[in-house]
Amino acid sequence: LFRPPRLACRREAGYFVAMSMIFINEWLPNPQGSDATGEWIEFFNSGPAPVSLKGWKITNGSGRGATLNFSIPAEGYAVLRRGQFSFPLRNTDETLELKDPQGRLEDQSFFWGEAPEGKSVNRATEGGYFASPTPGGQNNFSELQTLKSTNESGIIVQNLSPAQATF
Repeated sequence: LFRPPRLACRREAGYFVAMSMIFINEWLPNPQGSDATGEWIEFFNSGPAPVSLKGWKITNGSGRGATLNFSIPAEGYAVLRRGQFSFPLRNTDETLELKDPQGRLEDQSFFWGEAPEGKSVNRATEGGYFASPTPGGQNNFSELQTLKSTNESGIIVQNLSPAQATF
């Protein structure tokens, strides 16, 4: 599941101007080799301005989490490696939640079942899917097309509109 993130805005001349949307864009719960050194979480800032995640929190399905303290460049990526967060990512039925400093849910991602070894959970317009990892770069959409055209299991969920989401 990829929950639509909240849009950051600023007020300008009486109007609200969209600044950015922060996404949990990709994450690797079951790397080849050691989970303790190979896991990572990638964030994407779709906006035209850098965004500070100071005081934001990322948590897993067990409720364990880390407080963030870094910035993401405009239209850029930031990768948080396992040494930078202390909780494990489960290889089966895992959830990630990104919350702002006030505790509001900004984005959410999860999968059911078992994560294939060496494949990351990737965000796409159609939902999420497992594919070859691309930390710090654009997701591998060519694999999404392959999964869809061959009808293999790999598309894990659909995006939900805020009206459809339940928390």
